[in-house]
Amino acid sequence: MTRLLLRSRAGPFASTLVIPLVAVVLSGCSENPTSAGAPPGQDGCVVSQDLLFDTGIGRDAIPALTDPPLVAPNSPAAAYVDGDDRVAGLILDGTPMAFPHKLLQFHEAVNLNAGDERLVLTYCPLTGSAVIYRRGVIGGAEFGVTGLLFGSNLVLYDRTAGLEGGGERTSVWSQMGALALCGPRAGESLEPYPMMDMPLEAWKSLHPETLVASEETGFSRPYHQDHFAEYNQPANPQTGSGVEEEELDSRRLPKERVLGIPTGDRGGVAYPFFALDSAGMTQAIHDEVDGDPVVVFWDGDLETAYAFHSTLDGLPVEFQVQEGGIVDMETESLWRVDGKAVEGPRAGESLEPVARAFVAFWFAWAWFRPDIRIWIPDPGP
Repeated sequence: MTRLLLRSRAGPFASTLVIPLVAVVLSGCSENPTSAGAPPGQDGCVVSQDLLFDTGIGRDAIPALTDPPLVAPNSPAAAYVDGDDRVAGLILDGTPMAFPHKLLQFHEAVNLNAGDERLVLTYCPLTGSAVIYRRGVIGGAEFGVTGLLFGSNLVLYDRTAGLEGGGERTSVWSQMGALALCGPRAGESLEPYPMMDMPLEAWKSLHPETLVASEETGFSRPYHQDHFAEYNQPANPQTGSGVEEEELDSRRLPKERVLGIPTGDRGGVAYPFFALDSAGMTQAIHDEVDGDPVVVFWDGDLETAYAFHSTLDGLPVEFQVQEGGIVDMETESLWRVDGKAVEGPRAGESLEPVARAFVAFWFAWAWFRPDIRIWIPDPGP
């Protein structure tokens, strides 16, 4: 079923009425908006319910997964995914794991448990955003999919009512906002967990021992088909909302993939993939985000970018590109796009990822972060 949302150019926390809610799914949310950082009002929400949209797909109709089986990439149960298909890659309890977008588009939330870690891997096919969060803020309870949208983006709910033993209400959460919008936890934030978004072959080149999510999930779905292939074309203005092309933020193509680092309620820094690629196949970009020195690595061959804190042992580290590789200026050790040194005196050391950084389509970053700053290459002399 096609999901429809009318997008507001004023941003997610504007007071303008956008469109009436098709069906009020959340009890207790009023029509009076509040700002994202404000405490919940009497309605129990930190945003207006007018910005929450019913897709006609009910709660859990898109079934979240819990600890789905993982197999080797050459397993028949992983044959549905091709090498150039994008995956959400993470390392959990020392094990590299890849979750293909083609599988995630049918589930949108995967609850993962390993050792002491309780995570939820989330994916919204409309905004092209894969983000992992720790579930500690909800006591380790699982997340499910509401069927609502906020800014054309996935809205989750936490399954805490049974754990807390009282009442039926849970909280609903914005995936890209990392924020509880309504419910007992309204205004609380989710803690991100590092991950990378890249093609499967690229992830395998970094982690040959990786496992891949099996198609044997217990659900019968056509995982081998990418139902969003046409939607994902960079110049395609469709956002799942019926917004006309002239209403979109035209500074970048609507579906250009962008590595973003959110800051505050409205800001952040955007590193568009096409801009990175135009600067060269390999990049090490030093920047300052919210007073924090960071470095963004870009590998055009692997079609991925990620951000790291540009310090080691509390000391600043400067990087540059030499002969197509990223090296640090102090030791000339060679570094990969995932922040690991593979040659030289620092071989085996790793940079700390900026966990709140993730990849999403440009139109979504512009909606959630209207004050976002766009990085552009230095034109040179």
